[in-house]
Amino acid sequence: MDFAELEFTVFLQTALRRGWVEMPQNGVIYSHLFFTGVHHLIRRLTYGRMAKPLKASLSRSYRIDLPIDCVPGKTFIFERLQISQRRSLLQAVNCLLRDWPNNLIQFCQANNLACDFLLGDRSQDLPFWYWRVVREHLNRGAYKVSDEEIISIVDYVRDGGDQPTTEELRPFISSEVVKRARRAGLIKRKEYLGLCPHCHATKQQFRGGFSAQGTQQFRCGECCRVYQLDYRTGRLRPRLTPPAAQSFQHNCRVTAV
Repeated sequence: MDFAELEFTVFLQTALRRGWVEMPQNGVIYSHLFFTGVHHLIRRLTYGRMAKPLKASLSRSYRIDLPIDCVPGKTFIFERLQISQRRSLLQAVNCLLRDWPNNLIQFCQANNLACDFLLGDRSQDLPFWYWRVVREHLNRGAYKVSDEEIISIVDYVRDGGDQPTTEELRPFISSEVVKRARRAGLIKRKEYLGLCPHCHATKQQFRGGFSAQGTQQFRCGECCRVYQLDYRTGRLRPRLTPPAAQSFQHNCRVTAV
């Protein structure tokens, strides 16, 4: 057992123990949803007429030899396979899940695996983290999330609150779709009611990062200047006196008394 295989085994055991896993572009998902997707991916790799070419492709791409007799029309049940067969399949899954979802996309495109094959007959039962990648990247019909769908998702996530962040939207749409939606103005930046000290605008005031001293800065969407005023009242933020200076002032008062 090499290091990659050992690391993946620990990862699977940890997922079983704590009940959740964290995946790139998906955030935290429940373990049972993760293993449902893994189990489905294994079934696709050993499915009927595609099993033999996929076995050859895994050998070329990742040097993984599946000790399985690929017979057209024959169905494999993972839990009933021999240990060596299950081990090889998990090694293949580990390679496809690594750098998610790039490895899976490249492998499927290289082997001409389309959306219909990867989803199978029970696509409605598949977890979203797997279904979304297949639909967005491997659909020959070039499925594109519509503006109406994006607006509906944003309204659902924000639930009457502020505009959702990219991290909050990732379980529903990919980061590429989020970028496209922001450029189109479908997802607006969070605004703060305040007063710009330069142009006195009261709208389009945004967070502008932190200063070198760690003070929150704000950017005016009207004049594009950056300031460090209290964005709610327009008052200057009070400067905190360093502890050493406070101690010095206290000693001075005591001496004076």
